[in-house]
Amino acid sequence: MSKQIISINEDYRIEVDHPNYTLQVSYLSKKDNEVKWRNEGFYSSVSGAVKKFIQLNVLDEKEMPLFDYAINVMASAEIAVAREIASVIASAKRNVER
Repeated sequence: MSKQIISINEDYRIEVDHPNYTLQVSYLSKKDNEVKWRNEGFYSSVSGAVKKFIQLNVLDEKEMPLFDYAINVMASAEIAVAREIASVIASAKRNVER
């Protein structure tokens, strides 16, 4: 089975190589000035990778009120889950069409 990419946002994605899920973050390579992807962690499920993304994404701001933290966590989770659902549906449609 070939690797799949689940885009979370412009900076993060999950590379899927069943049964492995790799959370990756983009960076600008100083050597060739191109956007590349660095591994942030390896997980046995997409939910593990999404949880780590939520932790990292919310922690981009070093200080915030608890209410803002909760809103950011929920918003990040909703976006990530919606994209995952869309990805699963698209994959299922491709499999049915084969």
